[in-house]
Amino acid sequence: MKPPCLFFGFAASFLFSSLLAIAAPSDPVAALREIEASLTEHGPSISNIDARGEIAKQLDEQVRIKVSSRMSDEEVRSLIPLRDFHLRRIDRALDDLERAEVKEGVQLFKFYSSSVLIKSPSGVVAIDFQEGPIPDNRVEPEESRVGRRTGFHWTPEQRDRLARLVDVSLITHKDYDHASYSLAKRLVEMGKPVIVPEQLRSWWRDLSERLTVPPYETPYRVGPVEIFVMQGRQLDSGEGRETNVYLAKVNGIVFLQAAENGVPISGGLEKGIAAGFRPDVCFSLGASEGQRSIAAVLDKTGPTFRIPIHEYEMTHGGGGNRTGSWYSANRRKLIRRGLAMPLFWGENFQLVPSMFPWKEAK
Repeated sequence: MKPPCLFFGFAASFLFSSLLAIAAPSDPVAALREIEASLTEHGPSISNIDARGEIAKQLDEQVRIKVSSRMSDEEVRSLIPLRDFHLRRIDRALDDLERAEVKEGVQLFKFYSSSVLIKSPSGVVAIDFQEGPIPDNRVEPEESRVGRRTGFHWTPEQRDRLARLVDVSLITHKDYDHASYSLAKRLVEMGKPVIVPEQLRSWWRDLSERLTVPPYETPYRVGPVEIFVMQGRQLDSGEGRETNVYLAKVNGIVFLQAAENGVPISGGLEKGIAAGFRPDVCFSLGASEGQRSIAAVLDKTGPTFRIPIHEYEMTHGGGGNRTGSWYSANRRKLIRRGLAMPLFWGENFQLVPSMFPWKEAK
């Protein structure tokens, strides 16, 4: 029999956790503070998979509202706890980004939805950076209607801080959740390269002459990253959005970001692999035919490491894709095998060559 004090402690802990779980929908401030503490205690690692699966479920419960210009005042008010949680996570991430000393591989930082930053000994690369659910990405976020109503965006001081740290920005396409006008404007004013598809130069006319459209299907070095870029396109009911599909090599590790490309690019991908850009880490494989063509090539080349993106894209219904699904069934097995690591807002994760045995097998 357990000593009474130990039993009471266990029972109290269990009851406290249960009450938090029950209270989460009605007390989002308390729930998000608990999630925040749990993330600090249970960082991204295989050993924390069970705890992080529970965190994902709890956060899934908190991200439920579609952000749009048609939101009611009550919906806007209900976003405040999540917005404040997000901004606290950003401050923490910026602190970590500034302090990180990368001596091997890279340190990967996860921000909003598809936004990632990769820090290596030679610099910082931003890929599809965006700071929050602000549908109008042709003005500063606080100048847009949704930004003014929700405040769900970074402060100018946070943006300035990030711009000082980033050396180059890679953007796949013009959709707001993949392209930050605010960061691009700051970077070009500082003389730093912003790599885009041609269509984005028309979208951001005031920046167009200072944006860079890369050469396609040939290795291209820009600052701390070497890229091999393929031309793709996002399919939708109206205009087809031009999309850059990137193979980005940072300190010897190759990242694939196909975003929402929807057309086959398998020929270009095979050419990139032959040029030394065999993907080690995949963010998105694209959509529709694009995804199928990329997956077919990767099936032949062997395993890759997955960093999920595009979750909690909050201009989509119900707050966007969930994170909890990564902790069940086959996706959970990938984490167990050391082939995937879902990251939450503001987290970072070190990637080193020893994590990719296929590199040694060459």
